[in-house]
Amino acid sequence: MKIKSWLGVLFLACISSETRAEERDVYREYVDRSIDRSIPLAVESWEKKLFAEQPEKKFLPVIENFIESVYSDSFRERTATTYRRVFSKSEMKILADNLLTETCASLFNRDFIERMESGAKMSNEDKVSADRCFDGLEGIDNVEEKLNKLAVVNGELYEASFTVHLEEFLEKLKQQKLIFDTAETVKKTLPRTLEDGFDWVDIVGEHMVLEFRYSVNDFFEEDEIYELDTESMFKVACEQFKDRFQGYVSVRYAVFDLHDRLVGEATVTISDCH
Repeated sequence: MKIKSWLGVLFLACISSETRAEERDVYREYVDRSIDRSIPLAVESWEKKLFAEQPEKKFLPVIENFIESVYSDSFRERTATTYRRVFSKSEMKILADNLLTETCASLFNRDFIERMESGAKMSNEDKVSADRCFDGLEGIDNVEEKLNKLAVVNGELYEASFTVHLEEFLEKLKQQKLIFDTAETVKKTLPRTLEDGFDWVDIVGEHMVLEFRYSVNDFFEEDEIYELDTESMFKVACEQFKDRFQGYVSVRYAVFDLHDRLVGEATVTISDCH
């Protein structure tokens, strides 16, 4: 069996021996569970591509959202449909029972995939693993031809979904970096006393959120709330950041008392600015 037939069949990376496609929809279950096992590998791969020198864990939520967008529900269903068109239910059961096993999982880990994509030859150990994995598929007629067909179709589906979401992903990476850079720059000027008993103590970049943190020189009761001037904060946030951040970014104001307990909070979403 040619290994290229299997490299083109998506979602077979990082699959555990416990994974099995269930009878209620063997096609969709196979796709879902295969994708879910492959997502951590995809996230790690993108992290490695973007931050080769030093991993930037703070960008992981952006990468994870991108991967989830590429592997959306509609994408999963379209992929499952390609399996329905190529394999009968009994054939799909054979495919799932063999590919979603510990024996086959060793062929689709990061090391193996990267070696094959780089054009490296299969080692003797790889060939033995491949033979063991593929032996169970003899019950499927023309299995190699069918898998090659799927490799082409599913590859096109993936490329289409990837292309649709790539531009937004790159823009969000830039926005996230801008949030972090803004926080780091302003942080150097803190703390500041804004008025007696009220200090601006920190600014923090989070996932699509720039958070301003203040401290009030008082101890609040359990149910006591610090009343923020939300109208003024909305106006200031829009004036400062409307032309800097995209609409999906938020600016959050958080007030803490001397117990370091959150006693007041207000959030402005840039898309609400007019």
